[in-house]
Amino acid sequence: MSQPFDEQPRYTVVTHQRSAAWVVELAGEVDASSIGDLEEATSHALRMQEGPLVFHLAGLHFADSTFLNHLLKTRAERQVILSATPPPIQRLLDLTGAAVLFEAHPSLESAYAATQEGPRAS
Repeated sequence: MSQPFDEQPRYTVVTHQRSAAWVVELAGEVDASSIGDLEEATSHALRMQEGPLVFHLAGLHFADSTFLNHLLKTRAERQVILSATPPPIQRLLDLTGAAVLFEAHPSLESAYAATQEGPRAS
């Protein structure tokens, strides 16, 4: 039996380790009502390894200040790299001035390659 429309998950979060990096892939919408799973996934990644966290955002079509705050908190603990940031999310980062705080790449592959080179000087 399928769930009613309003009970369908509004987003998904999938994590996996890839060499020195931990990848967090997001799709859908992230806001105050859905941030819990992302917080748990990020906390797990921070415990599991010491390398950078790559947030792959290609499937994310909405995020609010809750998501931005999560990225900023995570950045305080670990290097955060963004990959495939869609226009609405890039707009959020640009309007808040946060875009300059994150290393960003057009694809997951280029973000992963950057983790092999080590952190960039800021």
